[in-house]
Amino acid sequence: MEGWQVSIFAALHLVQDLHTNHDIKFLLTSRLNQDFIENLFSVILRKGGQRDNSNIGQFTSALQQVMVDSLMVASTRKSCKNDLYIFVFGLQNIAPSSRCCSL
Repeated sequence: MEGWQVSIFAALHLVQDLHTNHDIKFLLTSRLNQDFIENLFSVILRKGGQRDNSNIGQFTSALQQVMVDSLMVASTRKSCKNDLYIFVFGLQNIAPSSRCCSL
């Protein structure tokens, strides 16, 4: 019960602060969870070849790959004619060369 009270108290103060100091009218409290970060780490883990204990370089490289991949997803609400986007977005499916080095 105490955990609920603390969470509600914190959410109310967060909404008040956002409204007063940043002119934000509402807060989607359903977004205040760790699902997003868990999903991100799951994708990064798959990118890293299921490494359980990556070093910072491997993690950074996998995070960069995930970020670039997310930019390469075609919009379902596009208002333009189909052209070379199929080719460009298809590039994300090409496996990197084993000789390629991560930055």
